[in-house]
Amino acid sequence: MEASDPNTARFTAYPNPALDRIRIEVGSTEAEPVDWVLIDLQGRLVQRGTDWAPFELELSGLVAGVHLLHLNQGQHTEVIQITKAY
Repeated sequence: MEASDPNTARFTAYPNPALDRIRIEVGSTEAEPVDWVLIDLQGRLVQRGTDWAPFELELSGLVAGVHLLHLNQGQHTEVIQITKAY
């Protein structure tokens, strides 16, 4: 799909870096839940879930540093680098 397609999922995560929580928003008109997986840089599963956007991820129990958030909504997949602040 082209970037101008209104059904293209465009995930936004903020604030980033974050201390306690990060908010995920989807700039898409699709009425589908978002499946997500949060992994650390060693490839270990940290968290996973399914939510309706917008939603928040709890980060307070994570080790500070960079994590990768894999998001999937329908046919759209994206990976966002999340930084848990010190």
